[in-house]
Amino acid sequence: MECLKAVLAILDRLGKVKLSPQVREKCEHTRRKANQAKNKEKEEERAQKAELLKQEEERKYQEKLKLLPPAEQQRLEEKRRQQDLKQ
Repeated sequence: MECLKAVLAILDRLGKVKLSPQVREKCEHTRRKANQAKNKEKEEERAQKAELLKQEEERKYQEKLKLLPPAEQQRLEEKRRQQDLKQ
């Protein structure tokens, strides 16, 4: 995919080479598909990172909760439930 992009970039820069409208459209279509695939991959990575961060926060919260006395645990759990209801 990267090799194809490089070839197309070189062809675009060459002034001597004139692409026909049909070939140019095919090249643009290929570029759009490549960019869409790259953007989709980046979005999936962002979603995975966000999910991992969320899981890590939840794990830290649960560890913190275990160290507190029962009354404090109940208070924090109630506070969290109220925040979840607001969202």
